[in-house]
Amino acid sequence: MRGIIDRIHGKLDERRTFVFPSEVAAEFYRRLSVRLGSHRAVRVGRFISWDTFKESVFSISRTEQPVNNALRTIFTAGFLADIAGGKRSLGYLIPDEFAGSSDGFLATVRGFLPRLNTVRRLETGLAGVIDPVLLGDLSAILAAYQGFLADHGLFEPSWEFADMSAVTEPVSVVFPDVLEDFAAYEPSLANLPRIELLRPFARNRTRLLSFENTLAEVRWLLRDIGQRIESGIDMEDIAVTVPDLGTWEDLILSEARIVGIPMTV
Repeated sequence: MRGIIDRIHGKLDERRTFVFPSEVAAEFYRRLSVRLGSHRAVRVGRFISWDTFKESVFSISRTEQPVNNALRTIFTAGFLADIAGGKRSLGYLIPDEFAGSSDGFLATVRGFLPRLNTVRRLETGLAGVIDPVLLGDLSAILAAYQGFLADHGLFEPSWEFADMSAVTEPVSVVFPDVLEDFAAYEPSLANLPRIELLRPFARNRTRLLSFENTLAEVRWLLRDIGQRIESGIDMEDIAVTVPDLGTWEDLILSEARIVGIPMTV
């Protein structure tokens, strides 16, 4: 933790904005940077969440949810099932003789999805350059995918374009590797020269833990927090970030009450 704070302190005088995985993490590190550093105060807007950053840079202010790789897999599996059932066909990518085993093409078709937005824009220029049957296949996948997104209130983040004018000050994205959708946005961010990625654990050995279920994970988490408190760590220095607060909140708070660990959301 001290390592990332030191790196933040070294950049505070640059009028830099720091982007964290959640509002909880942003607030936690803002307060910690003031308490442990030489600055008596820092502007709240300089410590923001990844979602807030995306809304400003990618003009994402919408009710739809960003699609992820799991949802792309669900769409692709359904699309290929339609091919196997004779409801669809892809003349170039999946010849008729392989339609019955089209599920073997799942990785290939899913891999096209983040890049399909270029098909319509380049359709005229691609005519005569690539096989028209292949172009027709890609257009068919695009149309089906767009329908899937619309029907389920989703959008494809890879199709968003970064607004260069929105980044007026240097930006550090902290812990980018824990962001579920970061890979989808990274190519666009690469075009923004003022953005850097802070990966504090890149040179350290980091443990990756897995659990039998959510309850087991929460109980392990609370035991670990309890041990940290007993070792003298201030509870104000401990923050918990979860991917979906609505799903985790009740379970974490109820288990925390059982073991006597005070928590606020």
